[in-house]
Amino acid sequence: MQILREDDSRHFTGCLSLSKRIWVNFPAAVNLSDDVFRDCRSLNEFHLTGDGGLSAIENGKALVRNNTELVAYPSASGSVKLDNITKIGGGVFFCCSNLVSVSFPLAINIGDYAFCGCVNLVSTEFPLAVSIGKTTFGACQNLVSENFPSAVTIGKNAFSSCQNLVYVDLPSAKSLGEDAFDMCTNLTRVCFPASVKLSDFVFTNCLSLAEFALTGDGSLSVIEDGKALVRNNTELAAYPSASNSITLDNITSIAGCAFCGCSDLVSAGFPLAVGIGEDAFMDCNNLTNVNFPLAAGIGDGAFYCCTSLVNVDFPSVVNIGEDAFCNCKNLVSINLPLIESIGRSAFYRCNKLKKEELPFLAGIGSDVFENRSFEIFSEGRKESRKEKRVFESSLFDFRDEDCFQSDSKKTIADYSEAIRLRPDDPVYYFNRGQHYSESKKHEKAIEDFSAAIHYSSDELKRKLKIFHKRGMGYMEVKDYKKAIDDFSESMRLTPDKAESLFLRAKCHALNGEHEKAKVDLAELKLLKIEAHKATEKFMVELSIGLQEKV
Repeated sequence: MQILREDDSRHFTGCLSLSKRIWVNFPAAVNLSDDVFRDCRSLNEFHLTGDGGLSAIENGKALVRNNTELVAYPSASGSVKLDNITKIGGGVFFCCSNLVSVSFPLAINIGDYAFCGCVNLVSTEFPLAVSIGKTTFGACQNLVSENFPSAVTIGKNAFSSCQNLVYVDLPSAKSLGEDAFDMCTNLTRVCFPASVKLSDFVFTNCLSLAEFALTGDGSLSVIEDGKALVRNNTELAAYPSASNSITLDNITSIAGCAFCGCSDLVSAGFPLAVGIGEDAFMDCNNLTNVNFPLAAGIGDGAFYCCTSLVNVDFPSVVNIGEDAFCNCKNLVSINLPLIESIGRSAFYRCNKLKKEELPFLAGIGSDVFENRSFEIFSEGRKESRKEKRVFESSLFDFRDEDCFQSDSKKTIADYSEAIRLRPDDPVYYFNRGQHYSESKKHEKAIEDFSAAIHYSSDELKRKLKIFHKRGMGYMEVKDYKKAIDDFSESMRLTPDKAESLFLRAKCHALNGEHEKAKVDLAELKLLKIEAHKATEKFMVELSIGLQEKV
């Protein structure tokens, strides 16, 4: 089979259509890369010919290399226990939504994305695993308690979006990667050595995390009754559950994302802090008061989307990074008497700030109010915190018609690049789907909305009305049954159901289900939705005998 060369990695990735051909046939000697069969969930039989390093196990459903490395198991379901496997390749179980439990007594290495998207996975056993890769358990939404007794390195985004994860024990850990527990919103306790090498942003948006349990000696320690993590007694590394008013007198620097997403934080005072890290207070949308008398530098995105800030004073600040106050829409005044440099987009969407009333801007430039949009990609930058802020800023743009980007072709390409970098981020799929809808590419829009649904929590599905959007796509392609299902699910998730109810009535009518259409219209009438006078005309035109006015 020629196409499975080293340079053809991921050649079958996402081939859900393999449901029509549930087996593949190629030589056992083929040079097979990681991710070749990622997301081919209906592929349940590998046929190998000749001699070579590859062999099939699990009744032909799984592929192994040299009898010890699991290379592919795209149709895995239920409980899987493999006693002889020492290494799990990248993406092996990607999006195996029917997988419930796994046990690998001898596995030492778990590859990137190995279990990403296994939304029903509830139990794991890896007693000897030393290495956990990038996004290995990303979006495993039903994991609750995890213990990796031998794990030394935890990769970037390793447990990102495990939204039901409550407790994690990592007694042997030496390093925790960036965003390792990003969006683990129910995580309450983590245990690891005080000597661990901790990246910035590890506990981003872990709003319930109220206990850091440290073992042994090291540079890390806890304050605030175990709720906050400190490095070398002076650098605040993380305080994800911070709320109300806090004052920390001994802290001289604040690490990246230390308070990211702390929506209950109202006031923050740091009398001795000199530096404020990247995204330090990002999305603290109820933060109204900050006190940093000695701070000299404010990092990129430090106060991004702090929408309750109105008046701020930084008497010692010299440098402000990119996006520092981006989307602080209620910011009216800012005092920066010693400022020397301000990064691009630092005040983008701070619409209440008036340039003419900011004398410190003289000689600095006006791009501090401009949107740098998707320049990070054209500049050749790779995955970064800045990427996350750029796309979150674009999500605001979707809700603001004046800011909606008209160049859909370019924007779709940008989102495609973002998805390549972060393939488990539902917002990117949702936004690209929006643009596909605007471009009348409804089949592609449906695919993206489906991916967004797959990776989203119920809260995000409700917030973005993803089912409603996909239902509209199904209407456009005249798949009324699926549209009806989606509008029904949308109504289940949100009390604001009038629009979905109206469109479901239309779909029932177009699908010949006139009695069901009448029921929906009667419910609309009970809701006193006066805006739907057009419904009557629509139904009359379809001659379904509707007599009463809506």
